[in-house]
Amino acid sequence: MCCQSSQKCRMNRGREINEMSPLFRLVVSIAAVAFPFILLGFGVYGSFSFSFSVPFIWQVGLLGKGANSMGLKRKSLRRSVVTGILTGLFLAFLGGFALKILGMTGYSIVSLQGTGNLPELFGLKISLDGEMGYRLLTAGGGLKEVLFYLGFSLFLIGLGEEIFWRAFIQRKISRTLPKTPSVWLTALLYGMIHFYVFFFVTPKEGVLFLGLITLAGAFWGYLYEYLDNIWAPALSHGIVAFIVWKYFVFS
Repeated sequence: MCCQSSQKCRMNRGREINEMSPLFRLVVSIAAVAFPFILLGFGVYGSFSFSFSVPFIWQVGLLGKGANSMGLKRKSLRRSVVTGILTGLFLAFLGGFALKILGMTGYSIVSLQGTGNLPELFGLKISLDGEMGYRLLTAGGGLKEVLFYLGFSLFLIGLGEEIFWRAFIQRKISRTLPKTPSVWLTALLYGMIHFYVFFFVTPKEGVLFLGLITLAGAFWGYLYEYLDNIWAPALSHGIVAFIVWKYFVFS
């Protein structure tokens, strides 16, 4: 039977979250631990390989909270989807043309092949040639390849990183600091994690890259605070990653 009032619905949802069974929490935690290793088997080595895991282990496994605590809300869903798509397209082309003006586009991703720059992980030798993002970027421009990379960008990069950085890290920091410092501190940490750009650019270009990434992270942080769900920043982030990396940064 439907709830008679929105207040009663909220109370019932809160009660369901608090009564989440220990078995369910354990299953979610085990799945979250296994997820990065499954991705590793498919050649996903980026920081986003663990971005789903940490929030789910902490919020669901340890605290027993539901999807709402990770920004996965239905609040303003249609508005968030439209906002995410429009801001993603705007930021992608704005950032892409900014990189073009700075002369920081058209890098040859094929030249990175066989570099062996990535360290060993748990005794496994990781080659850039086998990394999924690299394979998708070099797979060609056919419809199938483009759709695969778009899905990779929206789900793993966009949704995964936004759940971790905005709905988890930023939310934790905001409990101690006011909104603006928490947004910018999170964005700075988010920018720093992209240090891998120094593998294919000069130090000066790398600093500029990280600066632009930090600015984008701050924009998504404010977007998350404004709409109070993760869908808009996740869509925006995924679209930006797809367009900028495939059509501007690499040739």
